Amino acid sequence: EALGNLKSLKILDISKNNLSWIPKSFIDLSSLEFCNFSQNSILMLPLDLETMPKLTHLLAAFNMIAELPENLYMLKSLQTLDVYENQISSVPKLLTEMILTRFDLAQNDITVTVFKDQTSPEVFEKYLALQETLRTWDGVLVENQKENYQLDISLFLGRNEFRTMRAAEKIQYQSKMSDLMNSDGDEEGEGVDFHGNVDDDYMENEIEGDEVPPDSQPIPDTEFEDWTNHLEPYSPPKLSYCHNLLRMDQESWWGSEQFCPADLHATPRNEKILKNWERDRQMRKMRHVGRWGRRQLPTLPLLKEGQFEDADSAADGFY
Repeated sequence: EALGNLKSLKILDISKNNLSWIPKSFIDLSSLEFCNFSQNSILMLPLDLETMPKLTHLLAAFNMIAELPENLYMLKSLQTLDVYENQISSVPKLLTEMILTRFDLAQNDITVTVFKDQTSPEVFEKYLALQETLRTWDGVLVENQKENYQLDISLFLGRNEFRTMRAAEKIQYQSKMSDLMNSDGDEEGEGVDFHGNVDDDYMENEIEGDEVPPDSQPIPDTEFEDWTNHLEPYSPPKLSYCHNLLRMDQESWWGSEQFCPADLHATPRNEKILKNWERDRQMRKMRHVGRWGRRQLPTLPLLKEGQFEDADSAADGFY
């Protein structure tokens, strides 16, 4: 909404973006002269454009605008109006009162017949001159040169004329063609396609009356396969990398996004080495305990009664 505070802004080019709306403060740009909204996704122009007294050039081609502001004809300063390839369905109100030098309304939801019905054939001829002027415009303006701004004139190249069919009529036509293509042929004559051409194969194989040839026996229903019930969507084989989970220490580390929470894997224990260690331990244990093997040694008393009496007597005699 702070866009309206740019009171000195004269040129605004926000083309080739993905904008879908224009802020309300846009109409507060009182000094704006050139505005380029082309190649966005804008759905609607500001309703009060007529309140911008200096707006001279408005480019809004290749958008999704459905209608132009009702009072656009009151913007007397407007000279260039480009709304090519939008979704506009009606000619601007009081178009003849607008002082335009360049105008392009083609490739909207308006056909030549609709344009003439809403205006007149004379107005349409004048419009074609304005359209040609816009498409051959070099984009050079004195105001833009002062601001070192250059318009990309490729925006005006390769454009088409008015559509021959409105969107609603096109949808209805496509629906009819779809129904015609999907019809079972009951409404058409036998042996005739929907273009009215006679099927030669049908005429050659046509059998008079209701006689059934002997070699064409009816096929039992049991021989038909219901492909619609057993048909599964095709899914190509998925190629995946198989990790060696027993030796993850040999896997290459590719960063913090690796599936395993551990950043590095230690070398796993070798089961054969562990068995050898256990066997050696048992052998050392058997050599230590002798013939008892794994049995515990018998417990013997450490001291016997009267074991040191002779030593005590000898000591008394010495003293």
